[in-house]
Amino acid sequence: MLNEWQNDGQNLRQLSFTNREKQTILGALLGNGSIIKPKKSKYPHFQMRESISKGGVWIRCKAYELQRFARPKSFVADKDSFRWNSISTQSFESIQILCYKNNKKHVCMEWLDQLQDYGLACWFMDKGAMGKNNVSLRISRLDKKSIDNIKNYFEIIGIPGEIKTFGGSKIIAFKDKSMIKFMHTIGQKLPLYKRLQIN
Repeated sequence: MLNEWQNDGQNLRQLSFTNREKQTILGALLGNGSIIKPKKSKYPHFQMRESISKGGVWIRCKAYELQRFARPKSFVADKDSFRWNSISTQSFESIQILCYKNNKKHVCMEWLDQLQDYGLACWFMDKGAMGKNNVSLRISRLDKKSIDNIKNYFEIIGIPGEIKTFGGSKIIAFKDKSMIKFMHTIGQKLPLYKRLQIN
């Protein structure tokens, strides 16, 4: 099955990001993506994960957007998750500097300021949930400053949310007008299968 998913980007490769590629990366880093630089590697690479239980549809959507950066065998799987790995390239250094501090994700305002509707949609697809009366994003495993920045960011763009704990995870939840505005912002950028589920 994984062999059918592979896309060797060798012939497509140009090592500067389009806006769509950058939004995919920035949004996924707020979700299940990571920038990784092994000790023996000269440059970092980008990795995305998705639980096998989710079926692999969404990770393939993101991989399609990033196919120019695909390894010859970019998809791998373990007992719990699918993973997609990019090539190692200097292109990811600036993203790593922006999104990491002391080798841990640190969500700064400069990062959030670069998000557009598609980046927000990628974040939602990775970490979002939609209930009867609210929409939320999981923000666990982030430091307090990152969480404060996320809360401030949504207040600045007119989508205020509430930080709370749900099911053992920290989330930012949007209700009422904030819920409507958030979904209006990302709605047309979600993959079709998700839009059909929501509607």
